[in-house]
Amino acid sequence: MPTSTDHKVALITGGARGIGYGIAEALLGAGYHVIVTGLTDEEVEVVPLRDHLSAMRLDVKDDHAVIDIISKCERVDTLINCAGIILRGGAEYDITSFQKVMDVNLTGTMRMCLAARKKLAASGHGVIINTASMLSFFGGPLTPAYAASKGAIVQLTKSLAVA
Repeated sequence: MPTSTDHKVALITGGARGIGYGIAEALLGAGYHVIVTGLTDEEVEVVPLRDHLSAMRLDVKDDHAVIDIISKCERVDTLINCAGIILRGGAEYDITSFQKVMDVNLTGTMRMCLAARKKLAASGHGVIINTASMLSFFGGPLTPAYAASKGAIVQLTKSLAVA
């Protein structure tokens, strides 16, 4: 974990690949120390580590794991919530699958925001970026949980911004 005050620190959930990793690369270029997370050890192990980039395993559905990762960070200047899942082919019409998607995408985002709140405030300029989707505006007939969770993230973000 970073201990230097020379760099701002960004924590990116779901940053071990995809959009999250792309954001990590941009922040590294901007001089940040970046911590990316992945759900599994396999995701974390394949992250191409380099200076100012570290990777950790995190399940955003696990309250204790969320609190633990925040406590390991000396500081957090930027929290970027990119962890998310989508279950294709209509699988989200099963209520258990629907709840799993909501727990990762929406509740996981809120868990991270709440857990990082004090460290973000302590930085004096803390930033939270929550990722949504075009489906938050248009819906998705085969992905109702994903679309609903991303629409809810838009409103959650607006609510947190005025809190």
